[in-house]
Amino acid sequence: MSIQLLKRYMDEQKQESFKLDKIIMLVRYMRNKGLVYSESIMKALSMDSNELEELLKFAKEKRIIKAEISYECDDENYKASIIEATCLYCDETIEKHDFDYMFALEEDFVTELEVMRQEILNLLCDEKSLKNLNGLKNELEHSVFFIGSGISLPIGIPDWRGLIGDFLDKITNSDDREYVTKILSDNGDILKAVDILIDKGYQEKSEEFKRDVINYIQEKVTNGVDRARVHCYDELIDLNQTFIFTTNYDKLLMYYAVKKNIYLEEKLLSDINSMQDFMHSKTGCIINLHGTTNNERHMILSTDDYENFYGDRDNLEKLSIMLNTKFFVFVGFSFKDKYFRDLYKKIQKFSSNRHYIIDFNKHEYDIKDFEDDNLRVINLKTHALTAFEDAYTDALKVILRYLNNTHEVEYYCLEKYIIHKIE
Repeated sequence: MSIQLLKRYMDEQKQESFKLDKIIMLVRYMRNKGLVYSESIMKALSMDSNELEELLKFAKEKRIIKAEISYECDDENYKASIIEATCLYCDETIEKHDFDYMFALEEDFVTELEVMRQEILNLLCDEKSLKNLNGLKNELEHSVFFIGSGISLPIGIPDWRGLIGDFLDKITNSDDREYVTKILSDNGDILKAVDILIDKGYQEKSEEFKRDVINYIQEKVTNGVDRARVHCYDELIDLNQTFIFTTNYDKLLMYYAVKKNIYLEEKLLSDINSMQDFMHSKTGCIINLHGTTNNERHMILSTDDYENFYGDRDNLEKLSIMLNTKFFVFVGFSFKDKYFRDLYKKIQKFSSNRHYIIDFNKHEYDIKDFEDDNLRVINLKTHALTAFEDAYTDALKVILRYLNNTHEVEYYCLEKYIIHKIE
């Protein structure tokens, strides 16, 4: 099999593993194109003739591509499989004519890619999750992704528990510090822990706490984006969503959008004056539900902040319109945010819209709880990817790529298969 030949070669020739990237570039370009002239491939892949010749020779040896020769005789075009063949019209050898090589992917290799794609999806999703995944793929145009802290973890941005844990030394009283530590270890009320931290560590100066959080997150972002090798921001941006909601304070979505030369507006919910104009806008937009590190005044951190924000009638109306007209897709969001969960349930009492949540390794009882809240669950089983660098992120990358472009799953899995044999 072509893929096994390629893997065997890469295992034996580690110093030449750079060819894998070029093979994937070649496959991505040639997919669904039929026969392609070598000159077209050279331009598309930005290679010189020697580099391309080496790559095509390698791909032929591994049964990834096949070659045909296109030649001209008496103003007619003909094809041949080898240069030594005789012309169908004049009986001269092909090399005595004007000719060019054309290439196409081997049918067996394409079949292997398709089988690999289906195998990885079956490994990650049970039948119900796969059905929900395909339902989301069909409804993607009408969906809105809602991003939580789980997406930022691979960059090194902690969730609430990690953030509070890093600020515990601000609480000088050992009893208070131990009490907050117990809240964190028992998966207790996070906002209660935040309020105690502001009260005892910052003498009720919440703005000072917010400024420290901003500096903390900005430092984590600066260090994290340089180190992070596996994350899902590129895949999220490639989905080309008109709106993306996030409760994260960091500006990583904007950072990675700019890196891809994609322009997205950033808005707070309070920036939206007309929901009708907003809903019909064609400009991509990130809605920072809880504010960003740009301005501490708009950050939702304490219990008072949450009560003011989620108790605001205007905010309720705007979120209600979105939840009633779009399919929300919750990713990296645990639904443990009490205020958002209560608001969501309040809206859903009067809505027939069923939204989606992408989560990992959930028990059937957890899935039922989600379903009772009108959520269609895409439950990813990560045990199949234990050899990968980050099984959770890799699983999510596969799913997001599948939503965007079915073939992109194949290229990603091809790379992962070669580097880390999928067990």
